[in-house]
Amino acid sequence: MGTGYELLDFDVNGVHLGGIRWAGDTGAPVVLSLHGITANAWSWAAVARHLGVRATLVALDLRGRGRSSDSPGPFGMRAHADDVAAVIEQLGVESAVVAGHSMGAYVSVTLSHRH
Repeated sequence: MGTGYELLDFDVNGVHLGGIRWAGDTGAPVVLSLHGITANAWSWAAVARHLGVRATLVALDLRGRGRSSDSPGPFGMRAHADDVAAVIEQLGVESAVVAGHSMGAYVSVTLSHRH
């Protein structure tokens, strides 16, 4: 991976969510990353650079943040976790590592519990 990235758009039950993908090598594991409460998907850019081609990093803008800032509620851990589950399904991957920072960590735990 160089410094390239791709902006992603997801439709989750009529709600637009934005994301960013930094592609790794073919067959590399997928890491879905979730930002903290005052951040957005771009907060994962340095991690993407560090991972390089060893993983494909997909950073999601949770509802109310970044390119998902116009998305309506409900907000909260359950809504965010269900959104993330829908995004994983739309990515079409068999499995993904989910990494969260701050509030994103709470979302990832809720995701694990609910899905």
